[in-house]
Amino acid sequence: MSQARSAPRTLDRDQILAVAVAHFARFGFRKTSLTEVAGQLGVVKGALYYHFPGGKLEIFDAAVSQVETELLEEMRKSAEAETDPRRALRALFATKFSCIRRRVGAHGVSPGVARELAAVPRDAQPFQLSERRLIEDVLARGEREGKFRKLRPRGAAAAAIQGMLREPIVGAALGTEPAPLRDGLPLHPCYFEILIEGLAPAPTTGENA
Repeated sequence: MSQARSAPRTLDRDQILAVAVAHFARFGFRKTSLTEVAGQLGVVKGALYYHFPGGKLEIFDAAVSQVETELLEEMRKSAEAETDPRRALRALFATKFSCIRRRVGAHGVSPGVARELAAVPRDAQPFQLSERRLIEDVLARGEREGKFRKLRPRGAAAAAIQGMLREPIVGAALGTEPAPLRDGLPLHPCYFEILIEGLAPAPTTGENA
């Protein structure tokens, strides 16, 4: 216990996460040993619990949350860099795909490990809500510029787009699904074209013009 209490002077959360992430990436969640993580850090296992009382699951959740925070910021920047809301919407998801794929590749995560890690139960709602707001922002921008129709409630429209693109993009980025790339996305070109066409304003005619 005394060793755990002295942990803040010799160990911090980022150090633990950096080593734990490497172990999760190599061995998966079930086979990752906190004893081995602690040994690599040169501390006893109890020292990890000072920073993460919830143990392995809390460490895993913190590591994923850290990646999600960085991912959301990159997605936001990529969308804001586009002047056309249609390209901004594409940029959101292309950035999500490329960022996840880059991290998976950097850590050498195998498809089997990726599937196991993706199935670990955790609260994904904070990320999903934040991602949905990014989509809503792009939809609102498209409405103001006359590029997208008004869909109400807008949050439901954003959730529909989010749900439709989640599996093909995340699965391809993790390497668990085939990923023939087109324009930076693992989707057939017509897939995104159908989405954009569905968002386009209805054409005006005679009396309503």
